Amino acid sequence: MDASSGARRGHGSAQGLSPVGSFEHDPAGAARANAPLSAASKVARLEQIIDYRFKSKKLAQHAITHPSAAAGDLAHVRSYERLEFLGDALVGAFMAAYLYEHFPDLPEGRLTRMKTALVSGSTMTRIGRRLGLDQVIIFGSSETGSDYRGMDSALENVFESLSAALALDGGTACARDWVVGQLAPLIGHIQELNPASVKTRLQELTQLRKQTPTYRIIGSSGPAHARSFEAEVLLAGQVVGQGQGRSKKEAETEAASAALHALQGQAESD
Repeated sequence: MDASSGARRGHGSAQGLSPVGSFEHDPAGAARANAPLSAASKVARLEQIIDYRFKSKKLAQHAITHPSAAAGDLAHVRSYERLEFLGDALVGAFMAAYLYEHFPDLPEGRLTRMKTALVSGSTMTRIGRRLGLDQVIIFGSSETGSDYRGMDSALENVFESLSAALALDGGTACARDWVVGQLAPLIGHIQELNPASVKTRLQELTQLRKQTPTYRIIGSSGPAHARSFEAEVLLAGQVVGQGQGRSKKEAETEAASAALHALQGQAESD
């Protein structure tokens, strides 16, 4: 599955995604899914959503066909289940490689927790809903008659099946770019849900900028039994935070906290 697609492709927009979390059932989404669109129209809409034109329209249709449709109304059409199987492995591998590359100093346990949160079902469901994939899933009459109780699960499955379809149709790089484009912007929120030390959070943030923070103790005062230390943290030789504490470690932590607040403030104002 090497990248060899001559078709137009893109990541899909990651802007406007809400942080990972729970959400209510979306009746409006179910209503859109119930719109009387043909399979060809839904494939065309899918291509608009993800900004990619499939060479194989049949493959695209497989990626959005719910098992209820394949078992009933469209018995001649394969459902997304086999693609979901492949996509599950691909999404996990893409994000594992991304985290490994972008966070070289994080231990295995921390990387595992981040990856687990990023590729969770709730994350993929939320992204699918935000992108509007609920508009293009092809359901059978048994599911439409149940008021789409399985919509959340279907959105998760279609995210995975679509990732596999992109890999088969456009190459691994095409699928990887799309998956990373959707999931990587959520890393900051994942870190908030799984809090690490201030120094670790600063390191993770600066690594996205391909920088590494360095610390130095610039002063101390007070008697030996009540010593106070002053530290600063630097990025690319520039001081980005200062702090004081009763130990060198505490002073560095305070400096990291000041730097983290300053950098997050800059990001919000950009």
